[in-house]
Amino acid sequence: MQRKVAQDCAANVPAGEYDRVIELGAGQGLLAQYLHGRISWKQYLGLDIAEGMLREAPDRAGNELAVVADGEELPLPEGCTDLLLSSSMFQWYRDPAHSLPANLRLLRPGGVFSFAMFVSGTLSELAAVSEHTGFGRVLPMRDEQEYLWSISGTPGIRCSELVWEVQESYASARDMLRQLKQCGFTGAGAGRAFPREQYLRFLQEYSRHYSQPDGSVRATWRVLFVWGERKPEE
Repeated sequence: MQRKVAQDCAANVPAGEYDRVIELGAGQGLLAQYLHGRISWKQYLGLDIAEGMLREAPDRAGNELAVVADGEELPLPEGCTDLLLSSSMFQWYRDPAHSLPANLRLLRPGGVFSFAMFVSGTLSELAAVSEHTGFGRVLPMRDEQEYLWSISGTPGIRCSELVWEVQESYASARDMLRQLKQCGFTGAGAGRAFPREQYLRFLQEYSRHYSQPDGSVRATWRVLFVWGERKPEE
């Protein structure tokens, strides 16, 4: 799912040449992979709060730098980039109403951006079964309008948006939990130990309610894509 989201996020970036590109929540460099061949840059800064994720990224070119930083507390001046990117990260922000406008102020006049974030309705099946069985919990996702108000309400920003919903298939409920953990969605069981009985009940209930004819299980994802520019100075 993160690959699908990153691919579509990259597709919303205007092709061309950029002096500086900043990616927030760069992780293992997935989004940058989809940008290669579509755009070029003199410098690419990939920021992530998780140093371990940055270390797992493929070898970078000399003009690609990894920076450990919190997207809500950025050590960067306003107007410092031509292209601002983020895929599958903003749902972790504590205060997007404050942080997203601050992020957008990194753009120079005429600079462009492309964002993608998971929104309310994502993993609704997991949330329902977790509540029913007592196993784990799901991070509450914000409604897309909250993000859109913060972005479109930022002075000088004009943007377009698209929300898509998709049901992803997993071999089993156990396989789904494993994949979620690998990509950082550790809400189901994170931070505390659960009795094995609760875990087994979760797997049974999830399979009972959300199995598909081929034996796999489904999970819903809802993604908001927003892209646009900071208006050139008059």
